[in-house]
Order: sequence, then C-alpha cells, then structure tokens
Amino acid sequence: MKKIVLATHNVGKQREIKSRLSKYNLEVLSLGDVGITNQIEETGTSFRENSLIKARGYYELCGELTLAEDSGLEVDALLGRPGVESARYGGVGFNDQDRLLLLLDEMKNIPGWNRGARFVSCMSLIGLPQEPSGIVCRGIIEGFITHQPIGLNGFGYDPIFWVALECNTMANLSIQDKNRISHRGKALKQVCAYLEKLVPSK
Repeated sequence: MKKIVLATHNVGKQREIKSRLSKYNLEVLSLGDVGITNQIEETGTSFRENSLIKARGYYELCGELTLAEDSGLEVDALLGRPGVESARYGGVGFNDQDRLLLLLDEMKNIPGWNRGARFVSCMSLIGLPQEPSGIVCRGIIEGFITHQPIGLNGFGYDPIFWVALECNTMANLSIQDKNRISHRGKALKQVCAYLEKLVPSK
C-alpha cells in the first residue's frame, strides 16, 4: 500500500486531512508515525513558500510521499494580518484561544461592514515521480470576523470566522461540511485530483 506522510504536528489538521484521504488506498501517516519530532522552520514570506519548505524538508527526512500545508487568516482591517504568522500570532506562549482573543481585541472598534477576512491554504505534495519539483494547490474561503467566539468544533480561528453561505462560523460546522467549503478542503480537492492518478479509491 502506498504511504503518504502528513507533514504537520497539528492534530486538527491531521484529522481533517485524514478524513478526506480515507477513500483512497493509502496508508496515511503522521510525522510521529515515521519517528519525526522536530519542526521544520518556516522561513518563507508566503503560504506557498512555507508549504514547499515543509514538504521538501520532511520528505528529505522520511523519503515517503509527503503532503504539507501552510494556511492562515488574512483580515482586511488589519492589512492582511495575521497572515503567515497566524499560528504564531501574539508570540511564544500563546495558544489558539489567546490568539483569537487578541485578534478580537484588536478589532473591537471595527464595525461589522469592515470585518471582512479570508482563510488561505496552500498544500504542497512532494514525492510524485512524475512531478519531481512537487505540486502546490491553493484554496480560499471568504468570510467575516465575528465579535465573539461561536462554536466548539474546529481549531485555530474557526470560532470567530463567519461563513455567510452557511450562516455559521467554521467552528459550528461538521467536519464533512467544513471539508466541503473550507480553504483546506478546496486545496485538498485539487491534491486528490493528482492522487487519483496515482492510487485507486477503496
């Protein structure tokens, strides 16, 4: 069975991606499954650059087909912040809850009509023989920042990201609905199009 390594230590991302890849005849492995505990430093200035840096770095360490993602939240009123710093916003010691509360505090005087934002995901797949330089897929979902957290599902900024078409936050969606509409789901759909050429569905 063909193996694919998910190049993330983020359990939430692993869960969402594994759910989507479950229909393929693939052994989906985490970094821990292949004995990798170190972090590849994200030195890029864009989601694309960081996803490629991680995919190439972890591929060199494990030698298996490797899928990496870099994603984040861009808020218009904050001139695109937190952007590529989304997972590190606020500095060392901040957890997901701390980061979203910091962002809400920064936006406390921003009216609803100016709270536009988007989630962006870039996924890089390294290790395909027919694509030696790798492939990069990008997904975006537009939305708005709420005034307070709503919902208990998901992770990161999901509780404060309102999806107008769903009349709900990301954190109130099922994993199936989130995979259908989210930035990560859209990028992963493109990745799956490549995987279908490589491995059969179950």
